[in-house]
Amino acid sequence: MLWLKILFLVVIFISQMYVIQFQSSDEAKDERGREIQYKTNNVLYNILSVGIIAIFINRHSKNYQYSVFDYDEGRMITMYKLY
Repeated sequence: MLWLKILFLVVIFISQMYVIQFQSSDEAKDERGREIQYKTNNVLYNILSVGIIAIFINRHSKNYQYSVFDYDEGRMITMYKLY
């Protein structure tokens, strides 16, 4: 899960570098450039939101699951506590 968090941070960092570079260009100042900036920021915030939700769900799901060994089946079973 750590690599996924790092991947989110890298994608956000690269995207922000692109946005900063694009904002300083002449193309960014026209109507099409503003639309590109809007869509880029929209995608960035969607990725950030999904990442935060995934981290939140992952942290809270660990509190409710545990593994037990089923001797009849001879394998590990993941059980979930429901509160």
